[in-house]
Amino acid sequence: MEKARSSGLGGGLAVIHRAELKRSPLPLPDLTSMECLAFKCKPPYSMTVLLIYRPPKPHASFLHEIHDLLTSLCSMSTRIVILGDFNIHIDNPSCHLATEFLSLIDCLCLQQHVKAPTHIKGHTLDLVITDAPINNLEVNDLGVSGHKLVSMAFSSMLPTIRPKRQISFRNWKQIDPTSITVDLQHISCPVSATVDELVTYYNTALSSVFDLHAPIRTREVNFKHSAPWFTQELRQMKTEGRILERRCKQSSLTVHKLAFRDHQKTYSKSLKDARF
Repeated sequence: MEKARSSGLGGGLAVIHRAELKRSPLPLPDLTSMECLAFKCKPPYSMTVLLIYRPPKPHASFLHEIHDLLTSLCSMSTRIVILGDFNIHIDNPSCHLATEFLSLIDCLCLQQHVKAPTHIKGHTLDLVITDAPINNLEVNDLGVSGHKLVSMAFSSMLPTIRPKRQISFRNWKQIDPTSITVDLQHISCPVSATVDELVTYYNTALSSVFDLHAPIRTREVNFKHSAPWFTQELRQMKTEGRILERRCKQSSLTVHKLAFRDHQKTYSKSLKDARF
């Protein structure tokens, strides 16, 4: 699985995997500050993988693009693995970009696991970011590149269990208009009845006709792409976050920046709680 750079030298992304790993590529927005490749692994290796290469030159839209990308990914997926060469000196506490980036992933309840230098010049550029613990992370110099090999193991990767739901429905398309019209005309109206009694009678009579022409059926279904946990309250929080983000960008005031960060932390925690 690969994605070549559209123009210029260098760059490009590739994934080498075992044949038994079933995966499906995920669509991504057009990005100008980095190269990305994303795919979802199918059971029993259920996870979403995002591979990133960020060129070393500064790009003003990187934080904005990575924020939108990760927020979207975290809202739709669980068990997320983000890998790649970010060309950010994560090990340097005085690096403004590193501080901003680490704050962003912290807001989304993600964790960056690589603590050792991954480049021969001594900086931590190659990152492993997940929303769950990993095991046996190692950084080894193979002597074939300026970058070192980062290896890790994931804990239990269980199949995604999608519980079936039972739904009830009527097959309205099978109704013959002429036949149901005749039956509806045979419904008589009580001469003396209260409003409540008339409503009850109407509903009962109508249901009886519908049961005759389109009886209620039940069926077990599996909503593969549904997200019942994403409630109206979460949608409202997402909208409020967008408002705070725009206000922060327009004013560049610290108070608006802090308000946006606090809201994103709360929103990310609410997403995680709702999913589990």
